[in-house]
Amino acid sequence: VALERLKDELRVLAADRARLQQEADQVTHERTRLEVELQVATPALEEVWRRCQNLEERLSHRVRELGDESERVRRLQHEADSSKVKLADMERHTASLGLKVNELRAVRKAGVGEPQDNLRSRRTHFEEPTALNQVAMQEPHGDSSPRSIPNKARWQQGFPPGSWDRQSQGLRSATAGFEAGDALDIAGHFPDASHTDAVRFLCEFVAKEEARLGLTPRSRA
Repeated sequence: VALERLKDELRVLAADRARLQQEADQVTHERTRLEVELQVATPALEEVWRRCQNLEERLSHRVRELGDESERVRRLQHEADSSKVKLADMERHTASLGLKVNELRAVRKAGVGEPQDNLRSRRTHFEEPTALNQVAMQEPHGDSSPRSIPNKARWQQGFPPGSWDRQSQGLRSATAGFEAGDALDIAGHFPDASHTDAVRFLCEFVAKEEARLGLTPRSRA
């Protein structure tokens, strides 16, 4: 009986051994399969690891860039605010300058009539001696010696009595008036410098004609 019982236990142990051996074989086979899969997946895992590192580096770099951009935006916002303040000041200054310019234009427009009237009166003042100047320009040039004195009587022909004295007096007064500063008024009315040169030339021409005709201040004295 004891032998039969031992045989039964031995058969049970043999069955357990076979079952455990089968399980061990299955585990070994699974281990081998996992090792093969690990060897196959290792390069892909390494590539994924490298990509993760690159993404981390790019993320940190992007965070630094965002910080710099935020600082730049704050700085530009401050500059924009200061520029707005400067622009407002410049607009106020421009408006004040525009008012001043309008006032100056109004003053100039109001003062345009007076120089034109003065210029018209001077032109009228020169209308009478114009004929005398034309006659004088047609005569040959001579000196102020007594030899040229008879020509004076010939020039006086065709003019009423006392007309020569009035004309010579008009020339002298016109010359004195231009020399006293009337030319400056006309030059101020005309912004071009050529008008000043023309007035100066006219004054010199009248002075030369008076000297040629013997009407210099020395001869009048």
